[in-house]
Amino acid sequence: MELFQIKRSGPLKGSQPLYVRVEDGHFDPLTGAMEMGTVLSLDTYFNSFSCSQYLYWTRAEAATAELVCDGSFRAELWACRDGKDELLNHIEGRNQVKIPFDFSKEGKNCRYWIRLTAKETCRFQGGRYWTTAEPQRIHIALIVCTYRREAYLLRNLDILIRNFSTHIGPQADFEIFVVDNGNTLFDRFPCREGFWLFPNKNLGGSGGFTRGLMEVLRRRNEFTHVLLMDDDVVLESNALWKTVQFLKI
Repeated sequence: MELFQIKRSGPLKGSQPLYVRVEDGHFDPLTGAMEMGTVLSLDTYFNSFSCSQYLYWTRAEAATAELVCDGSFRAELWACRDGKDELLNHIEGRNQVKIPFDFSKEGKNCRYWIRLTAKETCRFQGGRYWTTAEPQRIHIALIVCTYRREAYLLRNLDILIRNFSTHIGPQADFEIFVVDNGNTLFDRFPCREGFWLFPNKNLGGSGGFTRGLMEVLRRRNEFTHVLLMDDDVVLESNALWKTVQFLKI
């Protein structure tokens, strides 16, 4: 089961250091192009693997880092324990490299991360972390409270539709509950399975989220988790995917 994706960059300009840091050489985050000798660190907010969190909250005890790069490259697996880095394993390959790791004996404050070195001019495509742990069925109620933030909200709903269309619905991973404190969304809200709109008085964020929770509780036997989200965030689809997959194990 895929835990989360390893990505080159994100939706915001200037966000690349949250995904990939260039230690040496030249890297183009848009195309993934790497000159020979370029060294990339994935010891970043979005691409490192917090094994202590998986040990504490899930049933996973081992995983595999899968890296895809058009060309020849070296992949190193590092562990950072209490601020000290240690090289655990390294593999050289072409196009795809898989590095399995067991973190069952790790303690608190430990994360794993990957360093990549281009052995020739190549193109880093990304990758993923995955595990053999069996997933559990979950059904999440994603509640959004909004007041006249139509542009932000509709953009995020479009991101959800484009990236999670097969994961939204009564028999899928989650459903979307939007509480509209401004009563301005009726004509523009997506008419799709798994999307629910609730016009509401302007009772602020606390009143809006409470209304959303009340609507979820009407179907309390159908949901396993509730996730609250602001209306004006810049939604990183992989962050939501990571949360969904995390809750499954």
